[in-house]
Amino acid sequence: MADYLIYGVGDYGPHALLSVFFFITFMATNFMSNNATAALLAPIAIVTAEEMGVSVRPFLMAVAYAASLSFMTPMGYQTNTMIYGPGNYRFADYLKVGTPLNILLWIVASIIIPFFFPF
Repeated sequence: MADYLIYGVGDYGPHALLSVFFFITFMATNFMSNNATAALLAPIAIVTAEEMGVSVRPFLMAVAYAASLSFMTPMGYQTNTMIYGPGNYRFADYLKVGTPLNILLWIVASIIIPFFFPF
């Protein structure tokens, strides 16, 4: 997977690759647990950064932060599932609120992470 990401996005530089990792992670964490998502994508992020010859830290920070953005689905996090029934929420309610929130945090994190953890 690291090779595919580098081949597809690597020409645009490490900033674009970091943003893609963030996107993949926050999409995955909405359908499986945040721990499983981080455990699955962290080794791929490490290999990708090493193959590009950049620091691993910003990629790991992106994976760690994005793994906790499970706002788009009721099964993304335990609390979302707990309030799904008693709150009379629908699946679309999570998408309406969670999608813009995830996109906003994706944009902000893609800008801020390299500032604090340079490549």
